[in-house]
Amino acid sequence: MSFELRFQIPGQLQRSIPLDQSRIMVGTLLSNHVVLKAPGVDPIHALFEEVDGQWIVNRR
Repeated sequence: MSFELRFQIPGQLQRSIPLDQSRIMVGTLLSNHVVLKAPGVDPIHALFEEVDGQWIVNRR
């Protein structure tokens, strides 16, 4: 089974990101897997992590 992260920032197009790695980092840093440029988004905003077949979301 494959999963994807779907989101939309106001004023921008909806985006879909495949969760095809065991760790996906989200935030404003260019080194993140998903880079978001929007007010209120931290440099490392969240971490999506697959553990024992389940996805866990950690707010950083």
